[in-house]
Amino acid sequence: MKLSFKFSFVIFFLLFVLSCSKDNTTDPQSTETMADYMPLTIGSWWKYEGYEIDNFGNRYNKSTFILTITGIKYFDGKNTFVLTGQKDNTDSIKEFGYCAIEDEKLLLYITTEAAKGIGWLVWVDFKSDSIILKDTTYITDSGGDIIENHDMVTLKKGMKKDFTVKNKIIQAQEFISEGIYITKKTKDGIDYFDSTISTNHNWFGKNVGYIYGTSTFKMSGSNYPWPYFQHNTETILIDYEIK
Repeated sequence: MKLSFKFSFVIFFLLFVLSCSKDNTTDPQSTETMADYMPLTIGSWWKYEGYEIDNFGNRYNKSTFILTITGIKYFDGKNTFVLTGQKDNTDSIKEFGYCAIEDEKLLLYITTEAAKGIGWLVWVDFKSDSIILKDTTYITDSGGDIIENHDMVTLKKGMKKDFTVKNKIIQAQEFISEGIYITKKTKDGIDYFDSTISTNHNWFGKNVGYIYGTSTFKMSGSNYPWPYFQHNTETILIDYEIK
């Protein structure tokens, strides 16, 4: 469960991936590609504001950070683009991952400690309206307690919507990911259930990249306060430059 939660959290908060371009005058829905929403060009950068959101919709814990494509690297059998991150007003620049497009899928490999062991992630599947990435049941042993786990991860396309960034109207496509992680532990003849549901709404702007996202993590069960614990975040593009 901890790894599943890391998967969802890291995906949303670190994955601020980018976009490039083609304009179509006939049937844009059928001719657009992932590359239209992802300009992988060395030197391009994106500046974001990130917030946590309380259950009343109020923002708090503001952070500002810049993501940059700094190079190309052959990594783990793929030709990838190197992503680095920098907190605003600091000199600390850290490499946090690699991204690539394969078969209209936007892939990400995060190299931070929080994502250790996760490997390649499918962040977007542009050509599919809906796809199940994972639906598995497996058994783990936690300190002698046998735990039954059920993980299900789905991706789907949402709506199109216009955003305004730097006084420019940008056409954006929504992509939704949902992860449902359920565990069952039986002790002294009693079943104990815990669940985590992560829902991410991410918008990629045409010829711009990742421009807006929200994420909700809802955890319930014997390990969390009754009736549940919920954590919400929001990410907003405030400046960018495509090289």
